[in-house]
Amino acid sequence: MGNRKAAEDVILDFVGKLTKGGFNLKVYTDLFKNMNDAQFEQFIDKIDKQGGMPLWTSNWDKNEHIEYDTVLGLAKEYGVELETQL
Repeated sequence: MGNRKAAEDVILDFVGKLTKGGFNLKVYTDLFKNMNDAQFEQFIDKIDKQGGMPLWTSNWDKNEHIEYDTVLGLAKEYGVELETQL
């Protein structure tokens, strides 16, 4: 991994914007604090292989709902195309 700090910053920025409550940000901040470089490399490799990473939402806490408009904004910000013509 060339620059772990930069990779962490991108992930934390994304998950921090996903919900108003910030649960995903807390989970990943704590996770990264407890990972050594080899474990972080494995984490990134798994994201690459699976094409994504776990995210949490709550049915009961409105601040942890993932809002459609938020997803659209993040997709635009990160250059992710959500709709594709078949």
